[in-house]
Amino acid sequence: MPSNSKFTSQLQICGTTESSYHPIGQYVKDYSVLRAMQVKDGVTNTLGTTSYTKLGYKRKITITTNYMTASQLATLNSYLTPFSLRIYYWDPYTGNMRTSECYIADTTTELYLYNVDNDTIIAPFEITFIETTCTNN
Repeated sequence: MPSNSKFTSQLQICGTTESSYHPIGQYVKDYSVLRAMQVKDGVTNTLGTTSYTKLGYKRKITITTNYMTASQLATLNSYLTPFSLRIYYWDPYTGNMRTSECYIADTTTELYLYNVDNDTIIAPFEITFIETTCTNN
């Protein structure tokens, strides 16, 4: 998937119960979008061939952060606290800006801390968002 770094400044995030979006482009170095097909349980016939029923597609959006200070990380985390979020981003599969309702994938990330001029600097890490509903494209 090609890099979307020129679109990072347009990234915005919002809790599903909130009415205003928060721009997060300043915290993001790059992001990628993967379109994954969702299928229903497969059925195996007598010849051993398995067939699946396609339900649709979900987007998986992975952002890579910039180096951040502890206060910047706290601000970003405050935007990520709702369980369900809306993300406004450029989608390379449609070629347009898109809003998706997503949840944050249950991943663990090691945070590397550096002390620079008596300020804690957090090394870049990834955050993955997965769409909650399937689409046909």
